[in-house]
Formats: sequence, C-alpha cells, structure tokens
Amino acid sequence: MGIRKTTDIRRALQNIGLTNSVINAAWPSWWTKAAENSNSAVGELCFSISRKLGIDPTSLLTNSLEPKTLIGSDALFKNLRASNKQEASMLSAFGVAIGKILIKTIKDKFQSNETIPNVIKLRNIILKEKPFVTLDSLIATCWSIGIPVVHLKIFPLSNKAMNAMTINVEGKYAILLARDASYPAIPSFILAHELGHIVKNHFGSASAIIDLDDEFKKSTDKQEKEADDFATSLIIGDKKITINIEPTSSKTLAEYLLALCKEIKIEPGILALHIGFLLNKWDVAMGALNYIYDKKKDVRAEINNIAFKEINREIINDDELYYLMNITGYEG
Repeated sequence: MGIRKTTDIRRALQNIGLTNSVINAAWPSWWTKAAENSNSAVGELCFSISRKLGIDPTSLLTNSLEPKTLIGSDALFKNLRASNKQEASMLSAFGVAIGKILIKTIKDKFQSNETIPNVIKLRNIILKEKPFVTLDSLIATCWSIGIPVVHLKIFPLSNKAMNAMTINVEGKYAILLARDASYPAIPSFILAHELGHIVKNHFGSASAIIDLDDEFKKSTDKQEKEADDFATSLIIGDKKITINIEPTSSKTLAEYLLALCKEIKIEPGILALHIGFLLNKWDVAMGALNYIYDKKKDVRAEINNIAFKEINREIINDDELYYLMNITGYEG
C-alpha cells in the first residue's frame, strides 16, 4: 500500500465536517514536508491526530474519505435544536479526547463526585477566602477537587455554538468552557452549572454533556433545571433577594448592586444577571455589567492562565501540550 498524502488526510477530515482551524490545531508541530515520504511518519501523524480528535487511526491511514470517530454519539446534548449523528459523534469524540489529556494531568488529585461537599458547604468554603463566589474561586475549587477547567478557542464544527462541555472518562471529569465573554459573570454561572451536572450525577453511561444554548433561558429539561438550581445555590445562596429599586437604568442598577453585593455576599455582576432574569430586565442587566466592572477582560485568557499553571507538564507529552495550547489559544 502506498503512502497516504497529507492533502488526502486533510480532505478526509474536512469531509466529516471538521473546521480547518481544529485540523491545524491538531496537526503536530514536529511534522515536516520531508516526512511526506515516510510511511512510519505518516502513520505517527495519523495516530497523533487520532488521539487529539477522537478519530479511529485506522480510518485515517486507509483511503477512507470519511474517517470514523472512536466515540459514538452517546453524549447528552442540552438545548440542541438540530443535528445529525455524525456531528453529535464528532463533538463528543472531540471533547472526550481533550478531556482525557486534561484528566491525565491531575490523576493524583482526583476525587469522585460523591466526595464533593454539598452546595451550601461548598459555597461556605469559598466564602471563607472570598467576599463572594467569583469565577477565579470557582475555577480554583474545581482544580482542587480534581476537575480540570479550560476555555476553548477553537471548535470542531463551524455551525455549532457551544456554552460548555463536561466530559466523563470512567467517572473522572473535565469541564471545557466555550462561550466567549468580556466579563466573568456569565462564565461563572456556566461553570457552576456544569459542576452541577457532575455533582447531580447526570451522566449515567454518557461520555459527555454538551450545552449548546443560552444557560439563562428557562428549560423544561429536568437535568438542566437541577444544574441551574445548583449553580444558583452555589453562587447566590439560598436566601431570597429583595431589590428596593425599579431597575430601569443600567447605571442605576449597577450602583445599587455595587453597594449591596458585600452585604449579601453575591458577586455584583452575577447579581445583575440574576435580577435581570427574575424581572425580565435582561437588557438592563447586561448593560449594568459595563458599569460594574472597570474594564472588559479577556476572560478566556484568565481561565487558561490558571489552567496552565495547574497542568502537570511532566505527565503529558509535548505533542499533547502543544495541542492544548492551540485549542485554547494559550500563549504562555
């Protein structure tokens, strides 16, 4: 059998709907033009891509025009409007492949979801160190209990927007955030929501739970409601919030919440979103974020800066590290 050309490998990956950006991210840094003439090098290329994207390496090595994924479409998709089996399988395989790399780096820290403190105790643990539950405290908590968290920059499918994906590898978990934001409030809720899926043991035999829509819309899905309730209890608490103003102005709402937040121990941006949701004042609440925070932030970079300090680089190889950096946009 002749050597398969890399142009054919790329075309085959494109045929199953993968974006060029994710193909480029998975392409190993050690690949050179000279390797084109080596069967062993092309073989190693296929195995490298396979490990990163969850694709059957045999189907890459052969002349197959549509490589097969290693993971079936067993993921639980939340808020999915339309899809097909191939897209579902590809998203699941992509996430699980990243999750396996991340989970490998924290194996000594791992605790099962049964040992995670209940939501009120977890909130109180965070509040011992912080005035309220913040995004960085949520991320630190996840890493400390053996749940790695990264924020993806590159996605496998061009037509699917994703809030987050939580991966289950034999009872070990990783959270992949995906929704870009200029302020930490929305990612905080999304992360707490994904942690809720883990604590509430929503996976069953599924390898992933993939949230593909707006977390702040009411859902009739029982698991989504349970995850939302967990997130609300964790970042807001169990006390009823009373607002003594009519939030007609974003600036007025922001000023009011900044004065109130420390007293009730709720991060002001999250509090703004909560009020906006309860009172159906979403535009006012989103506008309030511009006044609550002193400037817009690169939230993805902040999340990944924490991640790459936590990742044990002695456990993963250079090829895997290079891929994680590419897929998250981490620049070091």
